[in-house]
Amino acid sequence: MNILIGMLIHNEEDIVAKTLHTLFKQNIFESKLYRIELIIVANACSDNSAAICRNELKNFSLNTEQFTYQVIEKDEPGKIPAWNDLIHQYSSNNEKYIIMMDGDILIQQDNNFETLIQSLENDQHALISTDLPIKDIHYDQSNHFLKKFSLGFSKITRKGEGQLCGQLYCARSSFLRQVIIPKEILIDDTYIKFMACTDGLLKAVDNSRIINHHSVTHVFEAYTGAKNYFNNQVRQTVGFSMWRIFKTIIKNENSNKSALEIIREKFEVNPQWLQTKINAYLDERNWYIYEGALSVRFKRLKRLKTLGKIKMFIPSVAAWLIDLPVILISNSKIKNARLEKLWQDTKSTKMAHQADSLVQLKTKINRQRV
Repeated sequence: MNILIGMLIHNEEDIVAKTLHTLFKQNIFESKLYRIELIIVANACSDNSAAICRNELKNFSLNTEQFTYQVIEKDEPGKIPAWNDLIHQYSSNNEKYIIMMDGDILIQQDNNFETLIQSLENDQHALISTDLPIKDIHYDQSNHFLKKFSLGFSKITRKGEGQLCGQLYCARSSFLRQVIIPKEILIDDTYIKFMACTDGLLKAVDNSRIINHHSVTHVFEAYTGAKNYFNNQVRQTVGFSMWRIFKTIIKNENSNKSALEIIREKFEVNPQWLQTKINAYLDERNWYIYEGALSVRFKRLKRLKTLGKIKMFIPSVAAWLIDLPVILISNSKIKNARLEKLWQDTKSTKMAHQADSLVQLKTKINRQRV
């Protein structure tokens, strides 16, 4: 069985070697059932991320015969252009499954990838399988309010079905090869999720198209500090609003084709087609934030049991008060087309220094099923 592993990196020299070490421990590399191609795309890196990857891969590639790799340096910034090129230009197009991952996460189980692959083998209806993303602050021994605040909302999110985290997921190649992500969408995992769960916006949402495994996990560095949290909320609000605008544009096409087909056909004729449509949409309005942005916090509380609702009510009110200025700033950024700097680097080196201990904590996280 041919497997493609795609890793997208941007200035991750502090942690990418640790990420690769957890990748190399995956038991699919030891199995003769799999032939694996690894492609790392370093987009607009200004550090030594690509060189570190090549060095680590040179050492690892000596240990297996069914493994090929390449590291590609790309001048164009942005995760979405890198994703499109990896899927449609750089890979060999002969794989059954594609595993996409970021270069700044730590995989906690050696059977993570095999679990995701086998779940799709066993469920022919599903298109994507994911593990459980864990914030690094989960392991912090402090009882700081911001920690409880952040983890509380993560717990609510996980209660929803069909969750897709773009940091790590496995998908059928036959599906991902149909997907072109417009750079105007901004949030790749939201786009991929709904393309999968709605057959390209042709059907109602079917969350069973995505399998969420809570028995396998990866750790990522959470946004900490008021400024980073606020900026991340702006990014998410802008991204989801742009997704809603995209859906409106596709609906106005009055076509019986899927959004995947429409995008592919339109972009072949005019790569600027969607941007032109978005500009026309913005010119006709002054308000662009998606409907329900101010009520989403409280709607998500319905996922919890009574005690959980009571515990999270005050944090939800606090988050709602933060949402007010977030929404106003997000609307201003969309109106003035100030979107190119929304995804500036906000990472620190904290998780890189804790990498070894975070990986060793995998047994604890499995018992708790957080």
